[in-house]
Amino acid sequence: MPRLFCVFCVFAPKSALTIAGRHNPDLLDEYVALEERIGHTFTHTMSIASVRDAIRSGAPVTVTDDDAADWCM
Repeated sequence: MPRLFCVFCVFAPKSALTIAGRHNPDLLDEYVALEERIGHTFTHTMSIASVRDAIRSGAPVTVTDDDAADWCM
């Protein structure tokens, strides 16, 4: 994890969200339920449900140098 702040930060790359979701599955489920209830995705380009789906499918987490660079603020 290139940085730690909010567990599910809207600025985080999918790899960081996947790591966070694996460690906080109940909270991830709450985010997915909220996303469904309000009818909006987590970000304009990604749903938090897609993160949960990736975790459930056993997809590996691939962290790239771009992830850290993209998440620097």
